[in-house]
Amino acid sequence: MSSLLELIKEKGNHLPPKQFELARFIVNNYSSLAYANTVELARMASVSEATIIRLAYSLGYKGFPDLQQAIRELIHENGSGSLNRYTLGSLEDLKECAFCFTFELEKRILEETYASIDKSAFEAAVEMICNAPCVVVVGASFNESLAHYAGNYLHVIKENVRIITDLGAREYQVLQEIPKGTVGLVYSFPRYPRKTQSVVGLLQKKKVPMIGITDNVLSPIASQVEKLFLVPQQFITFIDPYAAVMALTHSLLLGVFMKDPEKSRRRVRDYDRFLKSENVHLKDSVDISDLI
Repeated sequence: MSSLLELIKEKGNHLPPKQFELARFIVNNYSSLAYANTVELARMASVSEATIIRLAYSLGYKGFPDLQQAIRELIHENGSGSLNRYTLGSLEDLKECAFCFTFELEKRILEETYASIDKSAFEAAVEMICNAPCVVVVGASFNESLAHYAGNYLHVIKENVRIITDLGAREYQVLQEIPKGTVGLVYSFPRYPRKTQSVVGLLQKKKVPMIGITDNVLSPIASQVEKLFLVPQQFITFIDPYAAVMALTHSLLLGVFMKDPEKSRRRVRDYDRFLKSENVHLKDSVDISDLI
């Protein structure tokens, strides 16, 4: 049988609201639920015991004992140290050392993300990007910076990269004209921009396979992408902790570069010559094409 996270990813968007909220609670807190009974789980998740039983049935289990066993297997597979919540000290502590808390949080998310990456899925994603005649990189609102980071660097080493951060007449036309075989690279993090979902819907209609980078198997894009990479999001304030997202993106870019290093170097040299001809930088002594 599929793992609990796979089942929630597959069925999450079709669950009734109360079951969906319970599933989200389980995803975010499973490491502390190994011995929770229905009464305790209902109290912690603010749902009824009946909702717990209904969720078990909706996911294909015979009852709560099977769901509980699936939670325990998930804990065993991923270890009990997964990041569920980031605990701050006092506000005074935060004022005294803001960078201490920030670097600790980013480090923990980096470690968890690194541990969760499946090498075969990563290599498959790199192959998808390399073999595609066109790549559409999607990220809206506060995710826009991620799309620009990925798209701008990818465009240096690969032809036909399109960056979509909005959805108006121009973007719609770009999406209508993408060639067969195009691949999407989609970023969607809380609070999940509506425009991202609209773009994903248009890509789905054109049968474009997508690589998704998001925070949770219950993310709106999770069930719509072929390759899914999860980067958990924990917050000190409203500011997104993006170090792990950037590291994962950097890894994909490097993977694409190394699939054909000579071609990549040629494209980097051409790009560097253009920058120098336009006198873009104050200092051009570093030859970026020789870095690898």
